[in-house]
Amino acid sequence: MAWQTTTGEEYDILENESIKIKVAHLGAELLSLQVNHPALGWTGLLVNDDDTNPQHHYWKKHAPFLFPIVGGLQNNKSTTTSGKVIELPSHGIARISRFERVDHGSDFDSAWVEYLLTHTKQSELNYPWDCTLSIRYTLTDNRLDITATIINDDEETMWFQFGWHPGFKTPVNSDASKRSSVQILLPEGEHIQIGVDKECLLTGEDRGFAIEGPLHITDTELADTFILDMEAFDNRFVSLYDPESGIKTTVEFNGHPHLGLWAVPNAPYICLEPWQGCDDSVIQTPFDEKFGITPIKPKQADSRTISTIISY
Repeated sequence: MAWQTTTGEEYDILENESIKIKVAHLGAELLSLQVNHPALGWTGLLVNDDDTNPQHHYWKKHAPFLFPIVGGLQNNKSTTTSGKVIELPSHGIARISRFERVDHGSDFDSAWVEYLLTHTKQSELNYPWDCTLSIRYTLTDNRLDITATIINDDEETMWFQFGWHPGFKTPVNSDASKRSSVQILLPEGEHIQIGVDKECLLTGEDRGFAIEGPLHITDTELADTFILDMEAFDNRFVSLYDPESGIKTTVEFNGHPHLGLWAVPNAPYICLEPWQGCDDSVIQTPFDEKFGITPIKPKQADSRTISTIISY
């Protein structure tokens, strides 16, 4: 199928006859993921799909990237063991920064677009390492691969967390009264739920439980953020299966050990969030000792891919 790539000053579109995406330069955020369903026609799968200025009370985003932290720091501030100060808003700087489109194109099998964000220590936001974040989208007929590459441009080891925060329509027709009919599917076996308080700070009170079949989770658990440590699983994925439309949306994240599930009660979506790391702990640790924090040596890079697969 022929691919078409449309670029603009604010948004870029990749599409063919069966699938299309729209990406904003602000945050390199995915604004739309649509499939050409045989019965439904073009069907948006993201919450607020293709709405460039969503005003819903339940959430005003689509699928932001979380970097260089996942969640928040206590009082938006932390310090490393060596005394470096970090002051960042919740989920970091990527989602509120404008990226530069540096590449786009297509061949017979796929289309792609890549964005770049360069951060320096002189930025008004206090993250004390020079670094570059690349986000590359690669689209095929039923699959979207997102590869995030973090490059340490600094002379010292940098520390970071990274996540993706996509919200998917649940169910696909956005009827919030039917959200419970959508199945949440995970690898079967023994899982670990990470304990958090009402502020999503880690309490250390984790619990083990077994999954056989769909995950049963309450609206309260979703609103409080249901977090899984999936490091023990070689095949890490989470799926939403909508029985009415027959659409299954699967997010694969083998490069990320943690998964957050979140949604506002009585709203027509669920966020499926692959993470490397989580919020601060109740008793704050130094930034470079945070749960899930990852180092990159000077002039080195860390690259990971998250894939979204659509079937029906």
